[in-house]
Amino acid sequence: MGLVKITLINIPKLLSFINYTGTTTVPPLGLAYIASSLIKSGHEVQVVDAVGCRPLQFSPYTKIGKTQYFLQGLTYDEIVDRVDPESRLIALSCMFTPQWPAVVRLIEKLKAHYPEKWIVVGGEHGTALPEYSLKSSRVDFVAMGEGEETAIALANQFDRLQDKEILQNIAGIAYRLDGEIKVNPRRARKKQLDEIPWPAWDIFPIPAYLELNQPYGAPLGKSLPMLATRGCPYKCSFCSSDNMWTTLWKARNVEDLVNEIEMYKKKYGVTDVHFMDLTAVVNRKWTIQFADELLKRNMNITWQMPSGTRSESFDAEVIEKIYSAGCRVFSFAPETGSPRMLKIIRKQVNLEHLLSAASAAVKRGMSVMCNIIVGFPQEEWKDLFYTYWFILRCALHGVLEINLTAYIPLPGTEEYHKLMDQGRMPQPSESYCLSLFSGADIRTRRSWNERFSAWQVSCMVLGGFVLFYTVAYLARPWRFFKLFGHLFKRKATSKTERVLLGMMDNRKMILKGLLDAPIEGRLAG
Repeated sequence: MGLVKITLINIPKLLSFINYTGTTTVPPLGLAYIASSLIKSGHEVQVVDAVGCRPLQFSPYTKIGKTQYFLQGLTYDEIVDRVDPESRLIALSCMFTPQWPAVVRLIEKLKAHYPEKWIVVGGEHGTALPEYSLKSSRVDFVAMGEGEETAIALANQFDRLQDKEILQNIAGIAYRLDGEIKVNPRRARKKQLDEIPWPAWDIFPIPAYLELNQPYGAPLGKSLPMLATRGCPYKCSFCSSDNMWTTLWKARNVEDLVNEIEMYKKKYGVTDVHFMDLTAVVNRKWTIQFADELLKRNMNITWQMPSGTRSESFDAEVIEKIYSAGCRVFSFAPETGSPRMLKIIRKQVNLEHLLSAASAAVKRGMSVMCNIIVGFPQEEWKDLFYTYWFILRCALHGVLEINLTAYIPLPGTEEYHKLMDQGRMPQPSESYCLSLFSGADIRTRRSWNERFSAWQVSCMVLGGFVLFYTVAYLARPWRFFKLFGHLFKRKATSKTERVLLGMMDNRKMILKGLLDAPIEGRLAG
């Protein structure tokens, strides 16, 4: 086993002009964990963070129909120029399938310049579609699932990766062998999370992210993303978590977790932590222990759970405890207000308890968001009625924001395979990957429900937003004046305000990038 130099690349973000995800710019947490694990194993790591190095640089990518796509961050040539020629292995992360077409082009550029280097891709996309990832690109290896130990195994065996026997014994990878694509058995999940070293943020451009201040949740201060737990014990049919992380839910030791927060506070001046966990609040006892540890150390920070957590463990004691410990923002993820749809998608949630918990949290001073999806393949008009009724009740109970999106079939999920079996899902392709932007676009270009047209799903999304914010502002009119006051002062204290300001700022930069591009770049990228 020889120690090698590895280059990790945080890919430039692919987005469309009307895609609001372009207003979220956060450090790549998964890649930082990979970096720290490789460093701990003795390997040398270089990071090329395309987004962090140029967060306000937008360049044309391609135009399909009326939709122009852009890249946020370094251009491909700038990325290639920054790769250390001494690196022997290049690793990229692709968490979201809509980003894959841009990754394919980047891999092509890297291979053209460095044909002798091995290239590996990890993340949720490759985990769900390893064969397609290999067929559609020149990538050498796809790492599936939790990636730290797989990355170490590839680095440790670097000089023997052409050995058939070695390849067949590295769990969690897909690769080409004798002209065929091979997918090895998945690697078992890491059960002791505290053995994984903290993210290696010191080799990432963290000051640039802190200055930009476009976190996933509300921008309440200098923030970094963190993980307190991994995995989700539930098996929702539309969610990719089960395929990526399995249903093994593990929480970190609370003392180690607070030690990490304490270090970020001292080193980077962090005052706000965003937990990106899929289901942070599962174990009530652990949640209270974590809050008690924060209180014991008098951390004086705020923290958020913007990704969407469970409501079952929320009661008066938990709400009081986490508020006292600094929790100010969190999201619930009921996804639908229809009891029938909850059963179909296997979303185990009590909507009445969720609304009660949301109301209690709002009264205590926390901001609550609810995640809603419309256009599920099995959804009927009556289900939409129930969802709209639930949205209205959310507004009346004081929920501050909703994240309302159109359903998209995430690769590897149960719903994805159902659509594939029914002949309604096309084979993976660039157009399919880009179609998944429709879930986060202001307009929707595709419906996966035979009852609803794409135009109708677009109207459903818009109608849900109009219903929620009309009722919410009529019930609490001071929120309306607060929103416009903050927008006028260019000050954001909620995710909605951050998205609105970010869209205005980013659109200016996108238009500038489009105008500055060569004529051919304006049309084809």
